[in-house]
Amino acid sequence: MILKRINIKRVIAGLLALTIVSVITAISPAHAQETVQSVTVSSEDGALDKALSDNPSIILAQLELEKSKVELEKKKRELKKLRDADDSDERDIKILEKQIYYSELLAGLAYKDSAKSEKIKLSRAIYDYAYSGQVLALKREISEYYSKLSEQARKKLELGYVSKLDYSDVILSQSQKVSELAAAQISFDSAMHELNILMGNSLETQISAVEGFSISDYDLEGINIPATVGKAQKEDSSIVSLESSAETSRLEYEKQVSDYTEINLDAKILKASYDKNLESLVQAKKEIEKNVIESVASLKNSRQQLALQKESIENQKKRLEAKSKEFELGHASLNELQEQYMSLQEKTLSYYQSIYQYNIDVMNFVSTYGG
Repeated sequence: MILKRINIKRVIAGLLALTIVSVITAISPAHAQETVQSVTVSSEDGALDKALSDNPSIILAQLELEKSKVELEKKKRELKKLRDADDSDERDIKILEKQIYYSELLAGLAYKDSAKSEKIKLSRAIYDYAYSGQVLALKREISEYYSKLSEQARKKLELGYVSKLDYSDVILSQSQKVSELAAAQISFDSAMHELNILMGNSLETQISAVEGFSISDYDLEGINIPATVGKAQKEDSSIVSLESSAETSRLEYEKQVSDYTEINLDAKILKASYDKNLESLVQAKKEIEKNVIESVASLKNSRQQLALQKESIENQKKRLEAKSKEFELGHASLNELQEQYMSLQEKTLSYYQSIYQYNIDVMNFVSTYGG
């Protein structure tokens, strides 16, 4: 069995501030605690890049890019012939130049989009693994707490401080927590298997995480919205495709009207096509600008909510501590103690879910807009 240590910082162009490398002995299944070989796998030493380079989708995208380059070479030779010919129409040359330019640009973007999609899939699997590990640790903590609480309740029952019904409720809750722990273990194992599949490992390869589950430290305040919008528009294949259509229809319209003294139906159709393509292009660019602005605002709000959730957890810890002391002194019931404890765990789980979603949203923002 091999224990792989993953330190992922640049799976998506410098984004993955969440680093998965913390010893997970507390959350790994018992069989994972054997003596194992430690292997460092990081983006720096190329192991993750290799996993992506061996990905069939990326290989296919690379081949499609090479095929596009071959086709482009044919068009470039055709363009050279047009330029060398004495009777060539300058407008035909311009049209072919634009076709080559945009074809080359779109081919490169198609490859980048495919590679980006696979990187996101791997990054998402890493987040899923870290999150499921954190939930598993929480569920184990809850199960252990109820095991201790049931023992306390048994002693108090013998002393006549709690009723049989209250004691029975604690035992039932303990059984429920054991069941929840088993479900969390299944989810953790599933996330580990998925990550191993994407990494090209055997399913049972144990991947341990160090420094664990943390909030992405991506600098939201440092986002330059105009620059981000401009970059996103240049790298969006749908925008580039619309630009290509608009430019081609414009050149074809200009060629058509220059060849005839009157604007005929074909010219009118070309003009209408150009106007439509131009309008679609403008709308698409506005949509990207809108999405960037709204995404940044949403991320900032989510970051603030995380801070509030953390503060709420700290307050709940104080309430639980106070209630625990009251219970020890016989001034609080088992039900009151359980309510405070489960309130803390629910808040904690909600906090973990929010961290997970925030990190995913940051990853999607950076991969989509390159912020």
